[in-house]
Amino acid sequence: MIYLIGGEARSGKTILRKKLLKEYTISGIGTDSIRYMLSHTLKDSGIDHNNPPEINGPLMWPYIDSLIEDLRVYSSEDYVIEGDVLLPKYLSKYLNYSDVKVCYIGFSNISVSEKTKNILKYRKEGDWTTQYSEKELRKFVRWGINESKKYKKECKKLEVMYYDIDKDFEESVENIVENFNF
Repeated sequence: MIYLIGGEARSGKTILRKKLLKEYTISGIGTDSIRYMLSHTLKDSGIDHNNPPEINGPLMWPYIDSLIEDLRVYSSEDYVIEGDVLLPKYLSKYLNYSDVKVCYIGFSNISVSEKTKNILKYRKEGDWTTQYSEKELRKFVRWGINESKKYKKECKKLEVMYYDIDKDFEESVENIVENFNF
């Protein structure tokens, strides 16, 4: 089975992938690694870590889609691909595939101050958010909440499963794991 997890930055995609690796021995990769590889090997591609998902997504999708197809055909193991460039419109391609499960994670129902507080509490050394002041982080969180609301509507329209990771993070992650039937 291939599991595709799209979602907003700081929504818990990587934590979920690492949990699946630890508890179920499911391999995986984040699209951040794919973005890094493509931006350094295809210098004229326009792919850049500073671009929002709406720019990097269309540029990266042909490569990610090819990876998914390759894993479906040639891999005999379960695999997770997660990232912010896995936008609902791309995930919807795989809704009717029996060997692929998809979902999108956001945080549309949390206040800016609560989400900012959570990020500050749980970020570790080397976390990319450490480069932001609290004011800049609040601006980023406000943007993420708005993006989550937008993609929540798009997921509903496209029938892509959407999960809000707002209140109890651990419970939300367990809910995703349960619904994916690992």
